[in-house]
Amino acid sequence: MNWVGFVAASSTITFEFAASNCITCCGIEVGIYQSFDCSNFTLVSNCNTAIPNGTSAPITASGLTVGGYYYIVLDTNGNDNCTFTVTVTSGATGAVPLSTSGTIAGPLTGCPGASLNYSVSGAGGASTFDWTLDGLPVGMGQNVSITMPGPGTHTLCVEASNFCSTAPPTCVPVVVTPVPPTTVTDTLCLGECMDFAGGNYCAPGVFPITLSNWQGCDSLVTLILNALPPSFGDTSVQICQGDVFSLGGESFDTTGQYLVTLTGPNGCDSLVSIDLQVVSQLETHLNDTLCAGDSLLVGTEVFDSTGHYEVLLVAQSGCDSLVVLDLVVDSALQYAFSEEICFGESYALGDSTFSADGTYTVPFTSVEGCDSLVTLTLTVLPPLETFLDVSLCPGDSLQVGGQTFSQPGQYQVVLVGANGCDSVVFLNLDVQPLLETFLNESICAGQSFAVGDS
Repeated sequence: MNWVGFVAASSTITFEFAASNCITCCGIEVGIYQSFDCSNFTLVSNCNTAIPNGTSAPITASGLTVGGYYYIVLDTNGNDNCTFTVTVTSGATGAVPLSTSGTIAGPLTGCPGASLNYSVSGAGGASTFDWTLDGLPVGMGQNVSITMPGPGTHTLCVEASNFCSTAPPTCVPVVVTPVPPTTVTDTLCLGECMDFAGGNYCAPGVFPITLSNWQGCDSLVTLILNALPPSFGDTSVQICQGDVFSLGGESFDTTGQYLVTLTGPNGCDSLVSIDLQVVSQLETHLNDTLCAGDSLLVGTEVFDSTGHYEVLLVAQSGCDSLVVLDLVVDSALQYAFSEEICFGESYALGDSTFSADGTYTVPFTSVEGCDSLVTLTLTVLPPLETFLDVSLCPGDSLQVGGQTFSQPGQYQVVLVGANGCDSVVFLNLDVQPLLETFLNESICAGQSFAVGDS
């Protein structure tokens, strides 16, 4: 096996390989490889495993880095022994003078022990990149991983080269500082656990934790964990019969004490004690009496006829209230009667007074509070007058009513008649004078003389 090195002067190169003077029949096989350490090889061309004696074949390498170093690997096919020639038919080989080692890309800060990745670009024609940190070798190639030393400002350099030239190194400062400790304070609901940095914590306390940051450095984190107890509350609720009270996904429709677990504003359990009262439907019975023409308002309904009614209202509690009404509507009362009075008298009816013949209608209010019409037919009885002319003998007397008269004259006596009214007796009394008769009579002894009854 033969190795022939070359420096690429273009990204694609085509070679023409010819085999001659072979001892046996089989010729040569050819491939082009890239290697940075002479241990690991990458094929960058097509591979021809059979170029017979007296023939030639093209081999094209592509994706080459200008200034990069590559290897032509030739071997005989079937243990043959041949002479070969190589001709560049397109592209070019040869080293390009280097003017720069390129630009370093990577973090400029880190922590002690961190493994940081760096790369270099922009060094066209370079095939080798040597990295140093503070003048000491730390890696080779376009991409390296470098472990940071202790705290301080360090100088990271890369030097690009090929087989013909070496460019001035490119350097950047890298500041290494230790990771400061961190304190994390959090809260935990009592009885719960939390995951933090790969650990599980279920109780309050102070926990020192050593972590590795994104650069691979140790970082001390102090976790201060506080436990929040569950909160408690109570409430009284009143609902109407047939309604349902819901809280926290639970529903209740019966009077009683209930305990509901909710999630409080802090994310922990909040226990709520509910004193639930279910208000039954109120039922009121009314028995009422109305006068004809009146009406009764119950809620928004008006009733003016005798009957049995049911009205559904809303009570002060907000629940249904049933009013059962038994209503009686009284008709107007009418009463008529006749009365007699004496002349000069008057008759009182209600607030009215009457003294003349006639028919009168007076309104009253009954014991039920309704209108009552009373019709009065009034008769005024005329006074009775009696005229008496009476003559009395001397010594006689005349009694009229409770009075006695014996002297001549005119008298007026007021009596009470059979109808109860005054009866006036006009008495004209005459007393006759005493008559005197003188008799001269003679009788015999033993005889008598009668005068009147004597």
